[in-house]
Amino acid sequence: MIQLEEYQSLDVDLDDSDLAHLLSMVKGESEEDGAKVIQSITPTKKPNAYRVKPGHFVGRLGLPSGRTIDVRSRFPLGRVVDLIRYSGRLPIRLDKLVPAMDAEDFLIDVIALAYSREVGRLLAFGLAKGYRDYRFDRPPYPGVPDLVAHLGRHGGRPDKLVTRARRITIDIELNRALAAAIEVLSRVPLAREPTRMLMSVYPAFGRVARVPTSADSLARLELTRLTIRYRESLALAEVILRAQSLAGEGVAMAGSSVLFNMAKVWESCVAKWAQSLWGEGYQVTEQHPFDISAGGELRASADVVVQRDGELVAVYDAKYKWPGTAPSLGDVYQSVTYCTRLGLSEATLVYPSPSREKSYRIGGVTIRTVGLDMGLLLGGSVSTKVS
Repeated sequence: MIQLEEYQSLDVDLDDSDLAHLLSMVKGESEEDGAKVIQSITPTKKPNAYRVKPGHFVGRLGLPSGRTIDVRSRFPLGRVVDLIRYSGRLPIRLDKLVPAMDAEDFLIDVIALAYSREVGRLLAFGLAKGYRDYRFDRPPYPGVPDLVAHLGRHGGRPDKLVTRARRITIDIELNRALAAAIEVLSRVPLAREPTRMLMSVYPAFGRVARVPTSADSLARLELTRLTIRYRESLALAEVILRAQSLAGEGVAMAGSSVLFNMAKVWESCVAKWAQSLWGEGYQVTEQHPFDISAGGELRASADVVVQRDGELVAVYDAKYKWPGTAPSLGDVYQSVTYCTRLGLSEATLVYPSPSREKSYRIGGVTIRTVGLDMGLLLGGSVSTKVS
């Protein structure tokens, strides 16, 4: 197992096949397709040893030699899982090489473990129940006659009866969504503890139908006062269903290399936060394109912008980095340029870690920095609305 950390260089021994495989991830046109997963690979004085520096992708890679690279975040793993859950961003799968699944703190393992624990808490209180209509074509024929089924299936034969009755059951949409996520995880090679936890909750869903469930349909499920306890488990189930590519089709693809683009994950988190901040009547979009040069020769994209009736009212720059002594001069220059070209007087840099809010005045432009933690994103609020 080769363990790397975002933006941190490490000397690694690589054979020719592994080196060629990683070099293909250094250059490319689209980060979403796996380009720039590795920022740089530099030869060292030691034969077959290279200094490898990953970018802002977190996850696990399989190599042609059979070795595995685990790329970890600079942030605590629990926070990374929360960011992924909140953002709803899909992972990317670069290839069909099967990485080893022997580390208990692999990102997918942590998601599976957190999900199993949340489902276990639900089971302690009992799964929610509801009424469903069932058809019966055998004695004792409960309920009332189902004329449509009787005529359509049996042509109205007097010796064939079909009835319909309502029965209370755990086979409802909420539980079907949880079961669908369990089925996805059951096809993924996991570490021992997540596997044990998953198998401990699996039997409880034996009477729940396995039906195709999308993450979007899950997100539309409404919770009541009686089912609000499902909120955390459904949020994790949505992440799992959005990441079904981690399971793949067939044994050969199970556990294929899976990475999350954390810069894009953070960008989506900032967009969701901005939407909740501005509310209805405002439109929040990601990657808003605009001209840097007056003639349109140079183009750029703002991470997150807020519009009202087609007019720009705010711009946010999602910075997936530790605040530290933020902002850097480069970040300031970029934000000032964005404000100038977009016709705004203020820009906000948003970091994924708590920090003291600061503001800087450069000419007629104000640059603000804001740090958010997951407690604020998932349940709190920060007043950074631009007036």
